[in-house]
Amino acid sequence: MKKFLKKNKMKVMLITIAAAILLFVIITLYLLFFSSKGGKYGNRLDDVKKVEISNKTVTKIKDSLKESDYITEVEYHLEGKLINILVTVNADADRNSVVNDSSKILDSLSDKVKKAYDVQVLVDSKEESENYPIIGYKHKTSDNFVWSKF
Repeated sequence: MKKFLKKNKMKVMLITIAAAILLFVIITLYLLFFSSKGGKYGNRLDDVKKVEISNKTVTKIKDSLKESDYITEVEYHLEGKLINILVTVNADADRNSVVNDSSKILDSLSDKVKKAYDVQVLVDSKEESENYPIIGYKHKTSDNFVWSKF
């Protein structure tokens, strides 16, 4: 065995180094890509877990928006820290009225919820319209929506 090691000293060293590198790469890839610890968003939702949005609040938002004659449908979706509200309006609905009615959403949310979640409102009409779709976005650190047409 000693003769073999002396004769093939470089080959044994290269094989040992290659095996160590391969083992390091496999362990690194496993830790990076196959770790099942945590959820889809990691620890970014830890503060949101403390502030839940109740079904009562969702119903309050929907009811307050449906009070307007021109709003036909309201849908609610929660995705991580983002509250998505999809509003369907009549094609002839006044854009300024819709934007002003979005404040009803913020009135329905508690201060804790407003500081923990971002709110996004997508307003669209079932028929073709020059005014729609529009989208309003409120970051958790801002007080009001910022609106844009797309």
